[in-house]
Amino acid sequence: MNRLSYSFLAGLVGVKVKSFNNDLLEEKSSKISPIYSNIIMTEERQNNVNKAQNCCLEYMKQHQVPGMVVAVSLDGEMVWKAGFGERDVENRVECDGKTSMLISSISKPLVALILLKMWQHHLVDLDKDIRAYVPEFPPKTFEDIEATITLRQLLSHTSGIRHYKDDNESVIQQPYAGVISSLDIFKHDQLLGKPGDKYEYSTFAYTLVSAAMEKISGIDFVDLMLKYLKKFGMNETFPNDEEKIIYHRSRYYNLKEDDEKLLVHAPYVNCSYKWAGGGFTSTVTDLVRFANLMMFSFQNLEDAEAILQHKTVEMMWTPITVQKSTEYMKRGYGLGWRVEYHPEKEGYNLFVYHTGAGSGNSCVLLMKMTTNQDMFHDASHHKNNGEANSEDNIKEKENNLEKMRADFSSEATHLYECKGVEGIAVAIVTNLNDLRLVDLAKKVASAFGAEDSDEVDTSEHLKEIVEVDEVV
Repeated sequence: MNRLSYSFLAGLVGVKVKSFNNDLLEEKSSKISPIYSNIIMTEERQNNVNKAQNCCLEYMKQHQVPGMVVAVSLDGEMVWKAGFGERDVENRVECDGKTSMLISSISKPLVALILLKMWQHHLVDLDKDIRAYVPEFPPKTFEDIEATITLRQLLSHTSGIRHYKDDNESVIQQPYAGVISSLDIFKHDQLLGKPGDKYEYSTFAYTLVSAAMEKISGIDFVDLMLKYLKKFGMNETFPNDEEKIIYHRSRYYNLKEDDEKLLVHAPYVNCSYKWAGGGFTSTVTDLVRFANLMMFSFQNLEDAEAILQHKTVEMMWTPITVQKSTEYMKRGYGLGWRVEYHPEKEGYNLFVYHTGAGSGNSCVLLMKMTTNQDMFHDASHHKNNGEANSEDNIKEKENNLEKMRADFSSEATHLYECKGVEGIAVAIVTNLNDLRLVDLAKKVASAFGAEDSDEVDTSEHLKEIVEVDEVV
């Protein structure tokens, strides 16, 4: 095909994108897809849906988003799920509640969850030198002084391990045989700072976490993740392996910055080098379930039928670094999650969320809760369980490994339940790159929480955190 023909076709795609975005406002009523037949769409609930839907459609029109899927749960019950636009523009396949999209950096809190499951089984020490678990990772120094990197630092982006050197590293197409081999990308590079000193967002830090999980468990990292995801009832979450068939999988797009923004296919990425930091695909149904499982664990002090103990989630959601702290709002990053607390606000005063964006996709998973607990107290008060299995107690270590394997291999008579959860969960996935979705998620949550959505200073929020947090 000559350049003129290609330009003509690209122009047609661009025109069609603009036209279908304009048509969205007229077609929105057909896009609502309630989850359960026992949900009664009362007048109040319909008003909630209309507010949330309008927010999403206006956002899509403003940013020329090809496709978006949104789900909302209220107090553990799915109350709304809808698809807008198209997951495959060329073949005119619409988004719906089953659409599977890359979740990019939302993979990080999933990985943190499973690592903390291993921590509860006394298989890992969060403050031990990472080389005790991954000897393939070389010794590190900073300013000619020996540096020790720990799992706690890796999870909280305080290890000093770098992020991508350039855009090329975010779209690597070379397949990697496993998480150990993918360490070769960065393992010999200098640290950006002394471990534990400052926040430096890093997807590669989670690659090292995945290597430790594989080494400790003796199970391939991807297999370990899939075993636990199945146990959690997240049956639509998988590694984004292009060779595998994943039903309802979206295509991904970028807007070409030109005289006119034209929709083009996003570059292909082989996620095998960053499974843990940004390589999983999922649905909004699974993501909302994940959020409810986390909220249930945090709110259930008895730990019955919870995926994690209350104290473990409390540790995850206690910021190790603080990006902003005022009388009215505090924001920081814990272990795999960003936390925002409004101490003077009545009602919903705690937001816990993670965002993601990659080659042709952007997403957010947000939880909104009420708590009288200030999550910003000193993180150092959390005691490390450590490895109850000391090096001279091999038998105990083997017993703990067996407990872990029994944890995900046993056929439970029921999946983890989320009854009694109090809070709102919002999941939004899209097939366009470089979108800022936190504010939209808050507006959608507010539509179902009977609150105004002016609680976030969008411009300041974006300046402070989006540049690093949404790129996997």
